[in-house]
This record gives sequence, C-alpha cells and structure tokens, in this order.
Amino acid sequence: MEPPELVQVNPCYSGTHDCDTTAQCLPGEGQQYQCQCATGYMGDGRNCYDVDECVEGLSLCGAHAQCVNLPGSHRCQCQSGYKFGFDGRTCIDVDECVEGIGLCGANAHCVNLPGSHRCQCQSGYEFDIDGRTCIDLDECRSQPCHPQATCSNTLGSFQCQCQYDFQGDGFQCVPSNGHPERPKTQCEQHRDSLQGGLSPRGPRPVPGGLAPGAFVPQCDEQGQYRALQCHGSTGHCWCVDSRGQERAGTRTLPRTPPTNCDRPDHTERPKTQCEHHRDSVQTTSPEGYSIVEGFLPQCDEQGQYRALQCHGSTGHCWCVDNRGQERAGTRKPPGTGQPNCDEPDRPERPKTHCEQHKDSVQTTSPEGYPILGVFVPECDEQGQYRALQCHGSTGYCWCVDSRGQERAGTRKGPGTGQPNCDVPDHPERPKTHCEHQRDSLQTTSPEGNVDGAFVPQCDEQGQYRALQCHGATGHCWCVDSRGQERAGTRKPPGTSQPNCDEPAVVPPTQRPETVCERWRASLVDHYGGLPRPHHYLPQCDPQGQFNPIQCYGDSSYCWCVDRDGREVAGTRSHDVVKPACVPTVAPPTMHPLPRPDVTPPPSGTSLLYAQGQQIGALPLNGTLMDSERSSTLLALHGSIVVGIDYDCREKKVYWTDLAGRTINRARLEPGAEPETLINTGLTSPEGLAVDVVRRAMFWVDSTPDKIERANLDGSGRQTLFDTDMVNPRAIIVDSSTGTLYWTDWNREAPKIERSSVDGHSRKVLVKDGIGLPNALTFDTATRQVCWADAGTKRLECIASDGTGRRVIHSNLNYPFSMVFYANHFYFTDWRRDGVIALSRDSSQFTDEYLPDQRSHLYGVTIATTHCL
Repeated sequence: MEPPELVQVNPCYSGTHDCDTTAQCLPGEGQQYQCQCATGYMGDGRNCYDVDECVEGLSLCGAHAQCVNLPGSHRCQCQSGYKFGFDGRTCIDVDECVEGIGLCGANAHCVNLPGSHRCQCQSGYEFDIDGRTCIDLDECRSQPCHPQATCSNTLGSFQCQCQYDFQGDGFQCVPSNGHPERPKTQCEQHRDSLQGGLSPRGPRPVPGGLAPGAFVPQCDEQGQYRALQCHGSTGHCWCVDSRGQERAGTRTLPRTPPTNCDRPDHTERPKTQCEHHRDSVQTTSPEGYSIVEGFLPQCDEQGQYRALQCHGSTGHCWCVDNRGQERAGTRKPPGTGQPNCDEPDRPERPKTHCEQHKDSVQTTSPEGYPILGVFVPECDEQGQYRALQCHGSTGYCWCVDSRGQERAGTRKGPGTGQPNCDVPDHPERPKTHCEHQRDSLQTTSPEGNVDGAFVPQCDEQGQYRALQCHGATGHCWCVDSRGQERAGTRKPPGTSQPNCDEPAVVPPTQRPETVCERWRASLVDHYGGLPRPHHYLPQCDPQGQFNPIQCYGDSSYCWCVDRDGREVAGTRSHDVVKPACVPTVAPPTMHPLPRPDVTPPPSGTSLLYAQGQQIGALPLNGTLMDSERSSTLLALHGSIVVGIDYDCREKKVYWTDLAGRTINRARLEPGAEPETLINTGLTSPEGLAVDVVRRAMFWVDSTPDKIERANLDGSGRQTLFDTDMVNPRAIIVDSSTGTLYWTDWNREAPKIERSSVDGHSRKVLVKDGIGLPNALTFDTATRQVCWADAGTKRLECIASDGTGRRVIHSNLNYPFSMVFYANHFYFTDWRRDGVIALSRDSSQFTDEYLPDQRSHLYGVTIATTHCL
C-alpha cells in the first residue's frame, strides 16, 4: 500500500514565504505566490520602504499645518503661532495678545498678527536700539514749535511755549506789544480740553465733537473756576473751591434752587463713599476726554447713596442699600416704571436649580469657545423652571415638571405648535426606547449637527410608528415593535408607501443577527446614527457574513478580511483599484477555528485591551509599551468585546460581549477557558468595573439605560439605577472608598455621576463643558477622577468633591476607553485604531501602539503582578 501523498501548503499559508514584514503574501497556484507592499510602503514586496507622504504630496494637512512623516503613515501638526481649533483638525491663529503669550513691555501694546504678533510703542514713545524696549520720544529734536517758542519734552509728549514778548499757542507766536499773554489756568485747560482746545501736543479737536453728557467747567474772566458749577445735561448744580473740587453738601437736584456759594464754608466734612464714587466717575481720562456711558451714582445732601439709583445711558433703575450695593430683585428695565425702594428688603435667596443650570450652560469652554447647540433652560421670576421649554437650535418644545424633567408625550417638533403645559400631568412614564433614540438624534453628533440622519417617529405612547420614513432620502418602510425594519417593506422615493397593516411575512427560517450585523449596529449607535466618511462600518453580505473586502465609508481606503472579520495583514490599500480579496486566507480545513483558551502574557505588568473578537495583551517596560512582546490573550470568535477589567486578587479578566449579550471571565493561566457569568436580561452591555475589595462587579447597559451589580461569580444580581440616564457608557469603581463613577452620553445634557457602591448618595459630578465623555479612569496618586472626551477632544481631571478641575490635554482624536498607571494615561483611540500613552505630568504623548490587525479597540485595563 502506497503512503498517502502529502498535501503541499502554499507558502502564504505555511508562513515560509519571503515577503517583507510590511507586505502581503498573495497565494497563487500550487506553490506560487506574490508579495505586495502594504499601504504607505513601496517596493517589490520582498523589500518595502516607507512612502514619505509629506514629500510625495499625499498628505491631507490643511492651511497653516505641516506634515510629519511616520512609518507607513503621517500626521499633521500646526505651524508655530497656530493651534488646532475646536474641531481638532483646522489650524487657527493663536491670539498671543489675549492668551498672554505676547508680553510687550511698558509703554507698548500688543498687536495680533496671523501666526504671530508684534509690539507697538504708544504715542510719544519709540523702540530703543534693542528693538523691544519703548523709550520716550524726544519730539523737540524735530523742532515742532515756532522759532520764537521754547520746546519742553515730557514723558510721552512735549509742550510748546512762546518766548517773552510773544504770545500764541507755541506753534504760532506773534509779538505781544509788550503785554505778555498769561498762561492758561487749570480751569481753562480743563474746559478747552473738553471743547476742543489745545492738547499737550498742540491744537486738537475732540474726536467726534464734544462727548454727549460730559461736564464742562465754567471759568471767570481771570480763568478761575466759578464758585457755582452746573451740569448742562443732568441739571445738577454745586459749589466748588478754588481748585474746582466740589464742596460737600452743596449739590442740588434739577429744578431746585442752587446753593448760595457766597456763604462762608462750614467746617468741611470729609467726602463720603458715595461722593468719592460719584466724583471719580465725573473725572476725565488721562488724555483729557470725559469718561462717558459709565454709571453715575446719585448721593443725597448728606453724601449718602440715594435709595433709588438709575443709569443715565441704559435707563435701568434699581434700589441700593447704604453701601450702594444693589438689592436683589429690584432692577427694572426702561419703560417698566421705577421700583419702590421703601419696601423692606427681603433677604436674598440663593440661586435655584434652574438658575444654576441656566448659568452653567451659558459659559464658554476652557479654550474660550462658546458651547454651541446646547439647551438653555428658561426660569421664571422666582427662579423656577418655566412649564414650557423650547430648544433654540432645534425648535422643539416640551413641558417640564418642577425639577426641569421633560414630561413624557409633550414634545412637539418645529412648526407644529407649542404643547399645552396647563393640562394636568398624568403619572409620568419613563422614556421608551423609541423616544430615547429620537431625542439623541435631534441634538448633535461628535462632529457637529446631525444633518440627514434618520430620526424615528414615535406615537403618543412613545412606541415606534409602524410606518417610518427617512426625511432626507425619501425611503419608507415598516418596522416591528422594536423599531426593526420588516424585510421586503422598503420603498424608494416617488413610489407609494408600504401597507404596514398587512401581516408581516415571517421568513421560513428566521436567522439570528450575525456578528457582522451586530457589530455594525453597535457602531452606528456609537456614531449617533450618522456615520461620517472617516468612520468605519463593517460591510456584511446578504447572509450577514463579512464581505471579503472592507472599506472606510465610500473611500478607496480598503483591506481584506477573513470570514471572522479579522484583517488580513498587509492588504490595506489607498488605490482606486481595490485589493483582490478571497473569502478566507486559507481553506477552512487547513485552519480550523482556534479553541477559545488563554495564552497568558509574559510576567510583569501588561495592558489588556478589547479588539472586537479578541482580547490583546501589551506588556509594559516601565511606562513604555513593548509592542515586540504583544500577543493575543484570548481569541473569542463571534464576540464583540467592549468593556474589560481585571481582578488582581484572583488574576482573572472580566469582559462584556455585545454580540453574545453576556458577561464573562477567564483566569490568566495557560489553557484556561472562558466562563459565562451572566447571559440573560442584557441588551447592550458596555462599560464594566470590578470592585476588588468587595468582590463585586458593576456594568452599564446602554439600551435600557441602567446600571447593575452582581457578585464576581454572577450571583446576587441587582439593579442600582434605571432612571435619569440616556446613554450610560463608561463605569469605574474606587475600591478604597467604595465610590462608583460613570458617564452618561446624553447628547442634550451629558454628565458624569458618582454614588456609593450600594447605590446611595447619587450626585452629578460634572455637567458643564463636556460633550461625549467616553473614557473614565481614576488617578490613584492625586485621588482625582479623569475622563477623555471624544466631543471636546480634552482629557480632564477633577476631585471627587467636584473641585480642582483641570485640563491635562486638549487635542485628542477619538478616545474610547482609558486606564491610569504610573503617572500615565493609556487610552484606546478610534482614529488611530491603537493605544496611546500620555504623561500626566508633562501633558505630552509618550508612546503609541498600533496592532497589526487594524480595527477599533474598545476597553483597556491594567493587569499588574500585585494589587495596587
């Protein structure tokens, strides 16, 4: 009997090919194969070299940005004097003058320029020989005065004075026939400066004429201040001394007899606070101009603040106390009458919840940008929420209860009229799945407004309407009670609408959703219902299996995958001609699915990260990621691993599976197999946290919007929270204090909350200046909660009591999950499809790890050799 003929395996499958590590092996007939360099590299496939996209003009860097080449890729960085704007992509000018970077010296002011700034000396000053210091300009060197005048230089200015026997302003001098003209007095200089007389630098009219409402002093024939002075605009009159200073107690109101200024002055009392305040507003600027449009306080005969104060420019009136401080609630706008200041003062009430809410969303971001598109609540005179609330950007209106919470079933779209909020409220029901989905899509996406996104239609009970239509595309279709499209009912625009009353035709063999379909639906939800061209969505065939070729949106950035959706190394291409992909890398009989068991990482500390259908291990060398020793900890075909955490006591890894709707664990020992802990009652399990001290785990379920807990073996399951949440995402636990923290991705009002591990003392920790708080971790050194935001692009930290908020970094890409270790933040990034390391102390990126198989990375945690 002849021995069986050995089957020869193609070198691409056996790994005996000689293709470069950055090339793809393309199998041919028998033992034939070809080598093709991966995207970003060039060569014959056996030797591949990095393509410098910056030199070749292949980068997508915009204006004021420069290209930096990287192995197989590139990045863009803003030029000096520019920074990334709020979108994280566009380079905008840095205003050095506003941000205090362009510090100019004394007697100079800063002028911003595109990408730079310059310092400019004030009038009367010039740059010294060093080109930076402003020194006094000696105008007399240019002989600006009349030949018969003397020039006197002063700081920032000069003066011209006619010589003896000449008269004039110093610029023009004529003989005085022996009668020298006396110099102008203080009163005359004061008066002329306001009426357009001589400035210290010569004749100069007041710009725009005399400022309305300015006080012009009256001088007698000798140029001295007249004893009685009156304000032409206000009608007030008062007596002054020889220096023009008001004599206390002499001021009279308009249409009342003026004080007799010939009376001998009584022992002058010192000026009161009100008089000092009033007189300081009546003075002129250093250049001699009157300070107008400021508030001028009114004082009585004893110099005390009058109880009623009015602003002459704005027309507002209000009551003040004896210190001149406004009494809360007494201000009235022009045309509404004056407040009654004789009423006893009520103790000032603290700000209400509505007023605090309103004030918080009207602020700006830490970078100074206004927070656009957010909902600003309306409060009544008592500071309570008005029953009717409307969103200024979307046009939607709804009724709220006394806590500002929306009353279910009252929301109306723009152009449909306002709801009647006087109708007595029925017992409020929680929002339905349809209402949550609709409301989340009527706000904004991570990249801006959701234009063209499909917004589901809900009936009065909040259930999905049987007929759904896409407002942008015109397509219509029927859905079931879960909002899922009924197969065969979709009709394009211009055709009749489907009849949704017909019974649904159930296929003979209704198959469950595949991994590809579940993964796609999960990412659509993460992208807010409207993926953009730079977002990746798995492409599935009619049977729900992965298409052999996968691409980013409608771009030419494509690659091959195997039947489990795993990328075939080296197949990425930016070419117009897409790569030729086969359904599997090798025949199934040669490569059966590996058994799901654990391959532990090397000894020491490692990062564990979730990547679709596997959990990867990335050893740390100090704080640097050792990519050479990275490995697959656990291959989980058919799963979508999202949340992940590590139990350092028993050396077990825990994870949530979005495809299987389960929570699982496995011991980090060779050959250990996964153990399913919970497999019922889960819809979209995402974030997961392990409490090492209390031997418990916590997780969020983002479809029913709730947080649950259970013992580490899956027993003792209970719901902690299922109200006042819209899209819970990340969750962490501080085992040392027994405190739970989680993020809520609610697009109308995102927030970060905290509570005790038993569900008590629930409190909102952060609600202002956040957008899409995906990642959450705890800085054990500073005892601060830190989060990475895919909306604001910032990494921030705050103390557990809500104080000490600070920005660590303000130019992230699209963070998803994060863990803190050894003064470093490690986070997964959906733009780079990798793990990024950032130093807390320097706020700089220190390392980056990009797996060979490129797809989105989800959760990340730290596995240490001992419990921290």
